[in-house]
Amino acid sequence: MNSSFRTLFLCYFLCLFSPLHSQSIQELFKALGTEYFWGFDSIAKDSLLQWGYYNLPDADSLESERLEYYATADYIHVTHFYPSGPSGFSTIQLRKFSTDEGQCLLVYSRHSGSRWLNFQDSLVVFDHTEKGLIPSSDYGLLSRMDYSKHLKANCPDSIQDFSQNYNLNPESDNAIAYGIFAARIDFQEWIAREEILFYWNGKTFIEIETR
Repeated sequence: MNSSFRTLFLCYFLCLFSPLHSQSIQELFKALGTEYFWGFDSIAKDSLLQWGYYNLPDADSLESERLEYYATADYIHVTHFYPSGPSGFSTIQLRKFSTDEGQCLLVYSRHSGSRWLNFQDSLVVFDHTEKGLIPSSDYGLLSRMDYSKHLKANCPDSIQDFSQNYNLNPESDNAIAYGIFAARIDFQEWIAREEILFYWNGKTFIEIETR
């Protein structure tokens, strides 16, 4: 092994195991600002990480509030809802990706609404740096899509009741999805594409053809 090869190998090894690359999805979740987490502080996050749920202490018996948490190796899903109150909910998703340079980025998504009709509220891609999570616009994703891309060309303007949101953990590997769902069964026939996939190639997200 010559010296130049050893140097390249060492740089790659150090990059791979540097703190910026090795952050777990839970550590990235804890680093997320309160403005991206419904204003809740670290107490709520610690409870979710330990128990998988958090009951808001100020809620009353008529309108309780609860957070529920689910996670895999690189994905977190948190739902804020009212078990005994209104049917509305809000959901946050986080997904960790790695760049070709060995750096870490975090995709954040929030959507809210009701069981039958909900909408994408926010999508932010963060670079993970020594200064923390820094929002970036360099990765090819829109905060909210134009849902007309999903509909058939002759869809009447009066048909507008469609839920739409990102899914950061679709069945396809190394990708995220943007889906549209009809609020009424008779609207389903006007949907041309139920899902748009965005594949992560190590540098940016690339839209690919789907059903």
